[in-house]
This record gives sequence, structure tokens and C-alpha cells, in this order.
Amino acid sequence: MNYNIEVCEYVPSNVVAGETVKGSKKAMKTAREYAKKYPKPQYQVFVSWRRSSDGQTGYLNSDGNHAITGEAW
Repeated sequence: MNYNIEVCEYVPSNVVAGETVKGSKKAMKTAREYAKKYPKPQYQVFVSWRRSSDGQTGYLNSDGNHAITGEAW
């Protein structure tokens, strides 16, 4: 599954950096790197996903769980 990592400034609509990676382990590693590079509270890192088989979307949160609601890293 592909994961889209976005670094947002203040609000999710203002994306300042990001990339798409394959696999949850790679997504978690990359999100941690972005979170160190872009610290809170000014920036928030979100990891989203979309499953092509049924169109389900959601987030991969820092605890490793896939959820419908996202939490900033």
C-alpha cells in the first residue's frame, strides 16, 4: 500500500513538504524524520493512505495503528 506523508504548516491545506512511499515501515521511518526536521507546534506531519481494492482512506498514526482519523506525528 502507498502512504502519503505531508508536512503541514498550521493547517492541513498548507503543505510545505512531503512524499509518497511504499509500505508502513518505510512510512513510519520517513514520518519520524520529517517530524524531527519540522518540529511542532508550527508544523504537523500526517501520514495518509488509500486502499485501491475498495477505496478506503485513512491515516497511519505514530502508534502504528491505521485509523480513519489522523493524529499529527
